[in-house]
Amino acid sequence: MRKLDGAKVMRTVNVTGSLWEAGKKRAAQDEVSISHAVGLLLEAYSARLVDLDAIVAQLDELYAEGTGAGQ
Repeated sequence: MRKLDGAKVMRTVNVTGSLWEAGKKRAAQDEVSISHAVGLLLEAYSARLVDLDAIVAQLDELYAEGTGAGQ
């Protein structure tokens, strides 16, 4: 797993409790911390590797099916 280097500071992320728990569960399955997973996602987003429009469309489909994380 890619390691995040550099100075770290605490930040706040506003999500529902159920979504946070679903994220922690997935992170545990991948054997990383939720902070590490969020850090990697933010790094990918900053590098323009993440297409938010595509993600929103996929999430809308999952929620329409009733299978979205944190529902």
